[in-house]
Amino acid sequence: MHYLDGKFRNMDNANEETIKCVVVGDNNVGKTKLVCARAYKSYASKVDHLRYLKIHVPTVWALDHYRTDPLVLKYSRETLDGWRVSLRLWDTFGDHNKNRVFAYGQANCVVVCFSVGDPKSFQNVKSFWIPEVRKHCKKAPIILVGCKIDLRYADLDDINRKKASVSKKLEACDILYPEVCRNFAEDMGLPYYEVSVLEGFGVRDVFENVLRVCVPARGLFSSFSRPTLNRPLFQKPLEPPKPSPPPCPAVEDAPVNFGSLYKNSVASDLRIVGENFKFSAHKVVLAAASDVFHRIFEIRSKTTILDANHNPDGDNFKGKSTFQDSDYPEFVVGYEFHNAESDVLILTADITEFAFLSVMHFIYTGSFQSDISHGTRLEENHQRSELLTIGTAFGVTHFVEALEWIYVERPDKILPTEKFDVLRKNRLNAMFLCKDLYSDIVFVADNGSLPAHKALLVCGSDMMSAMLLSDFVEKGNKALNFPETTVECLQIAFEYIYTKAVDTNSIAIEFGNACDDIIALANRLCLPELVLIVEAYIVKKFNEKAAVCIDRELYENVLCMLEVAHIHNAPNLAKWCVYFLATNYNDVCKKCKKVMKCLSDCNLRRVQSLRWPPVWYIKDLDAYERACRGCNLSAIYMRRDDPPKRRPSPHFNY
Repeated sequence: MHYLDGKFRNMDNANEETIKCVVVGDNNVGKTKLVCARAYKSYASKVDHLRYLKIHVPTVWALDHYRTDPLVLKYSRETLDGWRVSLRLWDTFGDHNKNRVFAYGQANCVVVCFSVGDPKSFQNVKSFWIPEVRKHCKKAPIILVGCKIDLRYADLDDINRKKASVSKKLEACDILYPEVCRNFAEDMGLPYYEVSVLEGFGVRDVFENVLRVCVPARGLFSSFSRPTLNRPLFQKPLEPPKPSPPPCPAVEDAPVNFGSLYKNSVASDLRIVGENFKFSAHKVVLAAASDVFHRIFEIRSKTTILDANHNPDGDNFKGKSTFQDSDYPEFVVGYEFHNAESDVLILTADITEFAFLSVMHFIYTGSFQSDISHGTRLEENHQRSELLTIGTAFGVTHFVEALEWIYVERPDKILPTEKFDVLRKNRLNAMFLCKDLYSDIVFVADNGSLPAHKALLVCGSDMMSAMLLSDFVEKGNKALNFPETTVECLQIAFEYIYTKAVDTNSIAIEFGNACDDIIALANRLCLPELVLIVEAYIVKKFNEKAAVCIDRELYENVLCMLEVAHIHNAPNLAKWCVYFLATNYNDVCKKCKKVMKCLSDCNLRRVQSLRWPPVWYIKDLDAYERACRGCNLSAIYMRRDDPPKRRPSPHFNY
């Protein structure tokens, strides 16, 4: 085909027909992107799509592109049903009347576009565009095209954030669905197709059927060579993509930090006395950090039991330890035990306050004081030597290793402070969790009791701190009633409070009341991180079960868990449950109809609004299948002189 004398002349194939198709519609409905997608047989990327959302640049695609761009000219040729056709596309401005009047000249077909996200452009099809096309192209067939159908399932909030501030925001109520558009097309007697350039859907359908409509109407072929084309084909609706499961944020293991207890007499059960200083300490913290302190307290306990047999005064008994001096560490002068008061540990005079507090700060916080970490207090060798000696004597080996890290570069990949944190977590679990050792409070659940430690509870939970230290009745009680929970749930909660982590393998429970109780207790104790851990565990177990078999029992468990998550403030679990129920909505309704009716109105509306596939797609697909089974295609297109009666659309027929 060559361009001669201002016209296209076909020099290769006399049977090749040239078709002129004009595309009209309101501004910013997607005309230019539709034309370009067909001209280059490619589709706009999502990056370009989002970029064009910010600002609309009106563009006209006309005859010059076929003369100057060989690729466009090549792609304009199409072999359709065994016949060669060359398609010429004309884009137009939505608000330039002179441009459109010129473009209408000798048009073989007109494509009228509107955006499914712009109801005004849809209304203008009937009130403005159809009358104008009939005025200037009396016998040209018209095809109605709905553009941007990806807006039906897009994240409108995200699109609005990316749009310019002066642009009209997209609202869910503005979205047009297939049933409305299809009924309108049938009333107008027009073929109707839908496209999404962003998803690469429908572009080929539209322009192939443009050719099928136009070629039989042209009289340029001789009678013996007139092509026998298929009638316009039905368009299968675009299935919305299945939503991705919502991510459940992972909780990173936090280090154990008893910094709030450092130099704090709250829940203190030990006073350490030096030459010129006193320190309120907590046995459970010291014993978790050092075997030396644990051995001292163990020796004290055995001596107390031995001497209590000769105690005439009961709880008011006071005394000094009677074990031999060889049992003492070198830095201990004596140990006074009191049944009703804090015990007293007396240190030797050669332990300075600076060295002692440096070791205590490391034991409580897992880190050095700022002046030591920067080396400003260790300029003199004797200070560094003193810290190393005291750290070794107290049995805090990680303190000694961390000191060496400050001055000597070590090849170890794991910092001594990280090793120390792991050590404390392991010892807290092994020595104190659910153990009577140094416990000073008992929690009474529905199925038993559990010993605990005030110092650890106060430090690890704001709820416990307020309950045990403020002016509540629980402040002075040795036993606290915790109804509507179990010992197993309390154990998991205490494990998190003590160590800031939970071994999910310890949650060896089946779905049911146990999971409900854990979430309820975590929310009751104001532990959102524990709620996250339990949420991730439950979602993991649900996914594992769904991978094996999705049955009625699984649906019922998810439905019940949705209500629990909604009541007990577990939003991530609730989102996953809604996603699972929404993506299996039809199956859930069949197998668990009664349980579905028990959902709260709020949760039921959320599931129904997010169901996949959506209702409008199911209706559209059903109409397409019925149309394929049997449809009257007698009306391929409408002309101005046709009688004003409703004809079935070649797209759908009810």
